[in-house]
Amino acid sequence: MRSWTFRLLPLALSCALTGCSKDPAAPTGGGELLIAFGSIRPPSVLTESDIYFYHLNAPGPATMPPNLDTPYSEHVPALSGNGEWLAYNTDNTSFLGFPPQILLYHVPTAKVVIPTAPFPYTSPFNPSLSWDGHYMAFQTQLGGLFLIDVVLVDVAADSVIPTPRLHAYGAADFDPALSGDGKLIAFTTTRDGSYDIALYSVPGDSLIPLPGINTAYDDIAVSISRDGRLLAFESNRPGGVGGFDVYVYDRASSSFLPLPGANTPLGESLPALSPDGRYLAYQTEAEGGGDIRLYDIVLQQLVPVPGLNDPYYPDRQPSLAQLP
Repeated sequence: MRSWTFRLLPLALSCALTGCSKDPAAPTGGGELLIAFGSIRPPSVLTESDIYFYHLNAPGPATMPPNLDTPYSEHVPALSGNGEWLAYNTDNTSFLGFPPQILLYHVPTAKVVIPTAPFPYTSPFNPSLSWDGHYMAFQTQLGGLFLIDVVLVDVAADSVIPTPRLHAYGAADFDPALSGDGKLIAFTTTRDGSYDIALYSVPGDSLIPLPGINTAYDDIAVSISRDGRLLAFESNRPGGVGGFDVYVYDRASSSFLPLPGANTPLGESLPALSPDGRYLAYQTEAEGGGDIRLYDIVLQQLVPVPGLNDPYYPDRQPSLAQLP
């Protein structure tokens, strides 16, 4: 049986013990690339997802992080940009004693922390962390299927940050992604009648224009670089290669970056940018079973990932971090 350790304590205390940074430095590249993803591959139970880690700079088989996975489902992993923290959803209701929630995992010490700020919200899901894990955004169900809001949390203080003008009554705002400093929230919204990408400034309490990014088709599942310049997302807009393709939008030029060879006729989804914006991880159906690919945006080519994908089981929901 797998073993696990849970600690129910404020993350402010945990950060004091482990040295979380409250003031991220300016964006830098480099560092070991860490990929977190979900899978039902062995030794996982076929009906339950587990979370796995893969280190690009030390290629070998993907492994389960110690003390994280349980006989229940752990899924939707979201790494902090520096790889110190992982946020994820769990279905482990019987062990935790409350409905499914978002948990935090401190990677260096392999300890699980239970934040209390998401507790009052219905079905908190799809977490995203800032560069150092100080801030977290997630979506919550308001009632109907298409009534969803995004919530921003100061994880260190274990408290909710007000974002009054982020919310749109009657719309679905979901799949949030945080910039490195936590001051920008990219998300998917239906407020204009279709699935679009939106960007919210936390200090300005307002939406930031994204000229040329959205279409009348489905533009969803956004990721954002640490400096907030690049936005990656999936779309079924005309002109693509497959049903859904991945795109990278550059806010500096209000244009799309070329991604030759990234997309296939069978479809790509759930893109995740590395903090420095150089790499793009995403799901692909190119082999028919669901794999994770890594793409170098600068060199415009796929990056080999030996040992990452299982030949028989789908690997999904990638998240990227760059270890110091």
